[in-house]
Amino acid sequence: MKNKRIMAAITAALLVGGSLTTVTLPTNAAQHVSCITVETDEFTKPESYTQFGIIYDIYKDHAAVRSLTSEYREKTEKFDIVIPDTIKGVPVTEINGTAIYGTKIENVSFGRNIKTIGSYAFEGCTELRSIELPEELEYIGSGAFYRCEKMEKIMFNRKLISIGRNAFALCSELTSVQFPDSLVKIDESAFESCTSISEISFGRGLEFVGENAFQKCEALKNIKLGDRIKTLGCNAFYDKNMSSFEIPASVGILNGCPLSAYKSDDEPKEEDTVIIIKNPNCILRENLSDWSSFIIVCSEGSVAQSFAEENGIRFCTPEQYAKGEYEKKLDSTQMKKREIFSNENIRWCKADEGYEIFDIRMNDGEEIIIPDEIDGVPVVAVSNYVGSNRNNAKVKKVQIGNNVRTVWDGSFYSFPALEEVVIGKSLEKINMYTFYGCQYLKKITFEEGCNLKTISSSAIYADELKRLVLPESVEYVERMAVNSTYRDEVDGLRVAVLNPDCYLEPSSIRGNNKTIIFGYKDSTAEKYASDYGLKFMRLDPDKEFDESMLEIDVEDIPVSYDDRTAGDANCNGQIEMGDAVRIMQALANPDKYGLNGSDERHITKQGVINGDVYQPGTGITSLDALWIQGYIVGDYKTL
Repeated sequence: MKNKRIMAAITAALLVGGSLTTVTLPTNAAQHVSCITVETDEFTKPESYTQFGIIYDIYKDHAAVRSLTSEYREKTEKFDIVIPDTIKGVPVTEINGTAIYGTKIENVSFGRNIKTIGSYAFEGCTELRSIELPEELEYIGSGAFYRCEKMEKIMFNRKLISIGRNAFALCSELTSVQFPDSLVKIDESAFESCTSISEISFGRGLEFVGENAFQKCEALKNIKLGDRIKTLGCNAFYDKNMSSFEIPASVGILNGCPLSAYKSDDEPKEEDTVIIIKNPNCILRENLSDWSSFIIVCSEGSVAQSFAEENGIRFCTPEQYAKGEYEKKLDSTQMKKREIFSNENIRWCKADEGYEIFDIRMNDGEEIIIPDEIDGVPVVAVSNYVGSNRNNAKVKKVQIGNNVRTVWDGSFYSFPALEEVVIGKSLEKINMYTFYGCQYLKKITFEEGCNLKTISSSAIYADELKRLVLPESVEYVERMAVNSTYRDEVDGLRVAVLNPDCYLEPSSIRGNNKTIIFGYKDSTAEKYASDYGLKFMRLDPDKEFDESMLEIDVEDIPVSYDDRTAGDANCNGQIEMGDAVRIMQALANPDKYGLNGSDERHITKQGVINGDVYQPGTGITSLDALWIQGYIVGDYKTL
């Protein structure tokens, strides 16, 4: 009732020009009246400092290596660098992503205080031969030493915790690695195609080895994992020279076979690899992995035995294995062929706890719908073969069912007419090249309750994509994951990042110079926007996100909130009824009182910024006038 009376008072003031109540603020008070979402302090940019060819970012309590100077980046001969322990009185603790990538650096001496080496920091440094990692180092980012082709030796320190995906991939001269006991995680493809590695010593603390972590490490023969390992990714190791592989009792689930099935007509193996599963309750999942060329050694009555019997895979007990009482060589005629099902629109096969679709025809000629179920069985995966259908040139919409957990790399690669994608609740990762080359893709939406965690490198490349909301569930966006070259004289790509702690790799969101990032104060999204000089709009943590906020006019997004006096729509240094009236006038008669109104009292750009106090970022509305009135009469304590 009170609010209705206030609005009535404002309307009356507009009609008859009645006298207005004024709240006069002390000289220093107006600057402290702040909107719910926007604080007066802005992201503090570091001091830039250059020494001996290295550019540093200097913060209050630490420093980071930002990059090399152009002189060093453009060197055509090999060179060395020394990263000191401290610079300008603070410890050097980080090497930023892409800081030194693609240079001719041959030797690097790390300061002892380095704790993090960022993503792709040394990518493509093809002259780098060996490194001794600093004693305080804890994290090696994704692709940190990717394609360091001449690297022969790595000396790991005793405090290392995590190695990111592709961190040492394609280091083809690397011969052996010895991991410290502190290491907990080796992520996906971390050492993929390190073809010279013949020996690995795993530390006692290792818990996680990701998919393809040591894939195509052709020289690797003997592997012994510690007893704390919990997760082994699909195809984590390369089965070429191995005769046996033991999976410790600490592993409770295998999401696909941890060994890739090596097959070669030129160099056939003399006998197939034995996989020893120590945990009788370990769950084995299929996920289109090829278990058929392996022999599973497991205890009588175990879950692994049931899996082997159901899928026609050879198995034996540990006692039989010790005596050599098992079929050592697989006869190809005995291999169980994958059962394929089909109806008039879909072809599918059995997969982990459900079905995987590998061929689908369009519904009504323009839409592909991946169903939640087929005959009551959940559809859990989509094969990359889906994209091989020659009718895909007509597909305009793809809808992924709510039970789909996996969409394999490149499944919808280069669908030329695709305009819209709807992603179901269960998908955890958008893999590489899933929507790459979909030039007319404009809209990607996620079902409520979406569980998406990761967007992989080059997952989305859509020329026309201009709006994207990343759900709160998203934890990791890899380098070049979201790409749009959307061309418009006024508009550009707009991305809302709803998880304030979502890790955004360098160049993970790539648009044009009109790109706008939406996120929360002090979030990783705000830092990303600051690092790349993009416009940033802060979201209100106390309000539910409304996708319509992405439609804010570019000119209404302030470069800085430092000079904002929340509520002061008429810009006179006071919070008064006149501010509410100025907003209502601008809305009721924009030709006269709008941004470009004819009346000298028309609202200004700064007035719009100041007056936008209800759900800031949505522009001025009658609710802003109401909120200011409520503040004046004491209903609200802040603006």
